[in-house]
Amino acid sequence: MYSVWIEPVEKDTKYLLRIINSLGKKYGSPTFCPHITVYSKIRDDSIAKSAIKNCRRMKKFTVKTTDLGFSDDLWKTVFVNAEENRKLLQVHNTIKKAVPPDQKYEFHPHISLIYKKLDDTEKQAIIDSLKVKQKFTFDKITVIASSNVVEKWKVLDRVVLK
Repeated sequence: MYSVWIEPVEKDTKYLLRIINSLGKKYGSPTFCPHITVYSKIRDDSIAKSAIKNCRRMKKFTVKTTDLGFSDDLWKTVFVNAEENRKLLQVHNTIKKAVPPDQKYEFHPHISLIYKKLDDTEKQAIIDSLKVKQKFTFDKITVIASSNVVEKWKVLDRVVLK
């Protein structure tokens, strides 16, 4: 399977990586590059690669965050909710147009901070211990070969926004 991410500018990547790496160390969870998944479960890498090419004229953009949340979904253990703005929806819809209609994806923009099965008390403790800044700038759209094993994720293609 393949996913399309937007990734933050270097300064914001470093900021988020400090949090992700710190949680990874404390909880023995995998670490990963900070991102917002704009589309996932794409079955054909050539479709995903072609879709991000349609975004190459876009400019980098900023996304505001709203709050921290947690869920029972491993891929949303603890996360920062992101506001759906026009630019973010433009990227999502551009990718969606290129993907066959049977490959649906529920888009709930967020930045995950940890992937680990934890009980709700632990997840709430993580949230209570964090203060995350309120906006991030994104300048890359990336195709990832994704799987259930984070360490096997691989960048296949990337478009850098101006």
